[in-house]
Amino acid sequence: MQPPASDEIEHLRVLIANERKDRLALVAAVVVGLGHEVIAREIDVEDVGPVTARERPDVALVGLGDSSAHALDLIDRIVREASCPVIVLLHARDPEFVKQASRRGVFAHINDPRQPNYAVGYKLNLPPEYLLIHRVWGGTFHRIANLILRRHAVSIGFESNYSILDSEDARDFINVCIDDAAIDTKKKRFPKAEIVQSIISYANNTDQPVDEVIITKYPYFEMLTEQIKRVDHIYQSRKQERNVMDYDDLLLQVKRLLIEKPDIAAVDPEKSASATTSGGHSGCARTVTPG
Repeated sequence: MQPPASDEIEHLRVLIANERKDRLALVAAVVVGLGHEVIAREIDVEDVGPVTARERPDVALVGLGDSSAHALDLIDRIVREASCPVIVLLHARDPEFVKQASRRGVFAHINDPRQPNYAVGYKLNLPPEYLLIHRVWGGTFHRIANLILRRHAVSIGFESNYSILDSEDARDFINVCIDDAAIDTKKKRFPKAEIVQSIISYANNTDQPVDEVIITKYPYFEMLTEQIKRVDHIYQSRKQERNVMDYDDLLLQVKRLLIEKPDIAAVDPEKSASATTSGGHSGCARTVTPG
């Protein structure tokens, strides 16, 4: 059986990812045979995010290899960076994996190892109007903000291939900033990086200045307010210098983008509204402009 035919089949730029090289080769041959272009073949979790951000594929195919955890990590990194459909390829039925993958934002899954050419073709050989589905964004506020920033980060001084710091990376970065601020942490009993990180993050997510957060939430550090503010200033500046953002920045910087560049907000007011309207933790409102 051949894949569905169409006179208007879209020829796609496809990223494929799998920890097993043999399955990467198999899927690549199928994709090329269907008339599409394989723009990247990725195995390592650490590499797949930057490649996705740089290449901006039309579709990403992630295969389940020997480790479901590895495949889910691949999905996480791709979904975080991509605005395209992410499709999972299975070599056997695995409802639990499909459930976990769907929670991470996959678009669809293929479970037909007997006819890989037909199965992949059925998902990829779609008329152009169906492929417009990838323009409908769904996910967390952080994911939507990331999608917007990948397109417009240059407008606020970042490169589009910026890296995203997880909590541990951000904490290590703050440690470096404490050193850069020349603070004698032992002499002054300066708070650990994780506490400074919590102060900065709380200020970001409640629209309060850092000094007010210290007074109300961390009064025992009030005598160190100026030093903590200096670390915060260095942290914001260094992130832009090194083209990195933490999770809070995804919300702060998209807010800054939409305020400073109203022409971008006007392009798609529905997406802009969905990315900036929320409550609780996601209602991030403190505007940070690194100096």
